[in-house]
Amino acid sequence: MSWSLPLNQETVKSLRRQFPALQRKIDDVVPVYLDGPGGTQLPDSVIDAFGDYLRAGNSNLGGKFQVSEETVSLVEHARASAAALVGAASPSEVFFGPNMTSVTFSFSRALSQ
Repeated sequence: MSWSLPLNQETVKSLRRQFPALQRKIDDVVPVYLDGPGGTQLPDSVIDAFGDYLRAGNSNLGGKFQVSEETVSLVEHARASAAALVGAASPSEVFFGPNMTSVTFSFSRALSQ
């Protein structure tokens, strides 16, 4: 897969405007976020979607009730979208975990066994 984006200054500015944390100033200085996966900054669209999910009622997967079934459907859709984005052969190749640090630790423990 080849990625090609016209990353001119206007494109970069347009992308940065979608991330509220990148508009923040502390003592008139824009902070630099270097904490990687532990502190990934989110665009407004993700913040809004997550808020909508929480407002509608969130649930664990696998329950035999509507909110859980809606969550399963949402996760399945997210897996399919992520698979398409990265060119995976199947959505079953996509895994979501609590955060990258926990996933890496779990993966390293599984490999060590």
